[in-house]
Amino acid sequence: MNAAILVSEAVRNLTKGGVFATSASVLPGELLEYRMSVTNAGTLPASSVTLTSPLPGNSSTVPSTLRISTSPSGDGPPCAAALCGTLQGAAGNLVARLGSGATESSGGTLQPGKTLYVFFRVKVE
Repeated sequence: MNAAILVSEAVRNLTKGGVFATSASVLPGELLEYRMSVTNAGTLPASSVTLTSPLPGNSSTVPSTLRISTSPSGDGPPCAAALCGTLQGAAGNLVARLGSGATESSGGTLQPGKTLYVFFRVKVE
């Protein structure tokens, strides 16, 4: 078998105190938090793991809220870049280079059974 990367996304309305779900009702001015889970469901390590996703329209990214975690709730400090990777928001996209050994320009290695969580917040315009 090979590496098999699975990605899922959830969102919650922080202004209204919502929980993570597949969608959230929102009004202008409210704050949303997105969580993307990235799992290697295969039996071999995945290499050069990079995730690129468009940022939600009609919103602006909240500075200093981009983080990678090993916790699905996002509690605790962000995971160290050398172990989990790097995350950037630019030109309307979120770019996560994930896994151990990831750098600002290339994805790293995600071991079988390992899940990393990418979090970011946006303010709805």
